[in-house]
Amino acid sequence: MIPEITSSNSLPDWLSPEISEHLSVVALVVLGLLLLLVLRFISKIILKFAFMIIILALALGVWSERSDLSGCINTCDCEIFGQKLQIPPNKNPFCDES
Repeated sequence: MIPEITSSNSLPDWLSPEISEHLSVVALVVLGLLLLLVLRFISKIILKFAFMIIILALALGVWSERSDLSGCINTCDCEIFGQKLQIPPNKNPFCDES
């Protein structure tokens, strides 16, 4: 876990909602490549099936969080895997400290 997020409930300086959204796409591509490697190199059907289920579950979770981040940019009410985040006004002009 990223200590900057867990200690302050706000985004670190290097992370913005847009970057988080792009990182989720990168994570989906990496999971897709991992799935291809599993399908290519693991020969036991049960083990292959187990890895496929795990990778697909991770991909579904990342995709779900990505869609939540899209709405987060407009509403400024963000959660990443259940962790509530506050977006500083300098990260998103739609969010203001009220």
